[in-house]
Amino acid sequence: YCTSLTSITIPDSVTSIDSSAFYCCESLTSIKIPDSVESIGDNAFQYRVNITSVHLPNGIVSIGNRAFYSCRNLSSVNLPDGLANIGNNAFNRCGALDSITIPSGVMSIGDYAFAGTEYSFLVSNPLFTTIVIPNTVNHIGKGAFAYCTNLVSVIFEEGSQLTSFVSTEDWEKTGTFTGCSALTYIQFPQNLNNIRRYTFDKCKS
Repeated sequence: YCTSLTSITIPDSVTSIDSSAFYCCESLTSIKIPDSVESIGDNAFQYRVNITSVHLPNGIVSIGNRAFYSCRNLSSVNLPDGLANIGNNAFNRCGALDSITIPSGVMSIGDYAFAGTEYSFLVSNPLFTTIVIPNTVNHIGKGAFAYCTNLVSVIFEEGSQLTSFVSTEDWEKTGTFTGCSALTYIQFPQNLNNIRRYTFDKCKS
């Protein structure tokens, strides 16, 4: 672990950031990612707790599993227009996130991609209140927005390709919006044909 590394500028020759590349670089506060980078691997910036904002270049098409998992001070991240896939747990437990815009072109949002946690006394949950799902999204994984306790409204764009919400049948009993206790409004996809168990479990509002 490079525990004393505070900033880094990635050169233009780099096209991918591999798995665990900056894993647990806990002092890292600044990173510049060039337009040449097309993918960010699994766990690439996991537990990078001091970073507060990330600017992702337009060349990024894929964000790996747990890429920014538990970056607890991350309050701002731009998702570029060319992005197609957001991996499992990509921004899970990023409790300082106060807004998120999913760009048109994203096709898949992985399991627990933006999830908080039921145990919010240990880790704070995301702060964003509204999410708009573009009509290009055809898959949203289980628990993708689970325990986003400040989430009030969810809007699926007209022409949405999503036909089903995914949930887990195991001991976790987690659906797409489980534990979104402030959720009061959802504009459903027009082609939705299946709402799975636990999709809105513990949505108290």
